[in-house]
Amino acid sequence: MTAFHEFELIEWIRSQGGTSHSDLLGIGDDTAILQPSANSELLLATDMLMEGTHFTFPPAT
Repeated sequence: MTAFHEFELIEWIRSQGGTSHSDLLGIGDDTAILQPSANSELLLATDMLMEGTHFTFPPAT
């Protein structure tokens, strides 16, 4: 398995999808805004926390 850095993973996900005229704000750092119908908007958000990057666990004893 290849290790991705956060923004490399975002770019890979972006390349697998596509864009649509209903995308108000496409995939970016953490959130995309989609408009699935004329009267609604959908905010799709995700984030990851990586041990060693965002936090560290103390050694187990």
